[in-house]
Amino acid sequence: MWTWIIYLWDSMKSNFGVLPALMLLLGIIAGFLFPGMEMSSSSEFKEWLPYTLSSESDARLMQAMIGILSAVSGVVFSVSMLVIAQASSQFGPRIVRIFANRQITQWTLGAFLGSTLYCLLVLWQIPMENSTRSLMPGTVLLGLISGLASLLLLIRYIYAVAELMQVQTIIREVSSDLDHSIQRLFPESDSKPKRNSRDWDAERLDGGEPVYVNSQGYVQAIAYNDLAHFAARHNYCLRLSTKPGEFVTTHEPVIWVMHKSELTDESRNEMAGMILTGKQRTPRQDVECALRELVEIALRALSPGVNDPYTAMSCIDYLGATLARMCQRESQQTLFFDDEDQVRLYAPRDDFSDAFRTAFHQIRIFAANNPAVILTILKAMKRVAVMTTSESQREAIRSEAEILNSIITETWGYAKDREPALEWYELLMESLKSPKNGNDPVAAELPSE
Repeated sequence: MWTWIIYLWDSMKSNFGVLPALMLLLGIIAGFLFPGMEMSSSSEFKEWLPYTLSSESDARLMQAMIGILSAVSGVVFSVSMLVIAQASSQFGPRIVRIFANRQITQWTLGAFLGSTLYCLLVLWQIPMENSTRSLMPGTVLLGLISGLASLLLLIRYIYAVAELMQVQTIIREVSSDLDHSIQRLFPESDSKPKRNSRDWDAERLDGGEPVYVNSQGYVQAIAYNDLAHFAARHNYCLRLSTKPGEFVTTHEPVIWVMHKSELTDESRNEMAGMILTGKQRTPRQDVECALRELVEIALRALSPGVNDPYTAMSCIDYLGATLARMCQRESQQTLFFDDEDQVRLYAPRDDFSDAFRTAFHQIRIFAANNPAVILTILKAMKRVAVMTTSESQREAIRSEAEILNSIITETWGYAKDREPALEWYELLMESLKSPKNGNDPVAAELPSE
């Protein structure tokens, strides 16, 4: 259930129209509620308010506010669509998620739409009587204040749009999402003894009956704890054959069930409902989603049509810094036990080796003939190497580093390009032999570029 709630919250937060729709509804409620309340209030309360224009002046003011707010609402919407279209073509369509999650756009559009509708409803209810005083001074004053607040919010929106169109801001936003995913999915390292999930033989759970998802798409979330509790209640042992981020169809088994009691269609449907699928990947349980977004920016920057290696180098720097922090955290939980210490669920999860290969594999291919970018990759790898805590992490780095060494020695024709890269390669391999958990053993011997 908690997984469903988080999934729904993420969907609403990244939906461009949810917050404006709520503010539009708030404008409708306020537009009907406040005029009625003020018309039934005492005259002493109205005389206390500083706003004392006539009903005709109130109507003209509301008409002016409606014209201004509705015109600016169209401008805000047009600018938002233009920025999204430009960012999608420049940085990749998956980066649109960053724009959709930006609350300033939703708040600005919602404020203008809500204020416009509120003023329209107030204008409809203003009594046109021969009076020298306003009959709804508080309601009209509230419309004026909401309009002015919306215009002030527009200034903040313009600044946010200008900032968001800078490539460094995009890279920082994606990197921040990646950091949050790692902090959420990979627990902090401590000295408490843990069951070593890596020593578990998944073949012990071979066989069983398959369970299929109800709809095809990318796995966005899996309710691991709910699946484990369900298996314990029904005396099942489950083995997942998928993980968040993978594409599944209705014809592929996603769960294998070893059971002694009867496996009913109702149980199948309940387990299938604990695997949530959608049309795109999300970083909630999929650390590679945010990694791929950062890699995509680097790959587009390295494409012949853009040819912007400095953007790619900036992405590599952020990837290296993030992976260095990831080294200091524990692996994700793959075994789930019941109260009697029996395995109820085995779930494959992403680990450091998967993340490291995702981060540098494609960039290395695209940048094979670019010495500056390859040199940046070696520096980022060394930054990660000095933070490693296990041999499996060092082996993942060593494997990619050896491929880079082959590229440098076999394909680069100029010795002046090879020399600094090979020096950094040697320093990287030396760091892998004797990592000091952040204390670089060869920091004083770094080569000049």
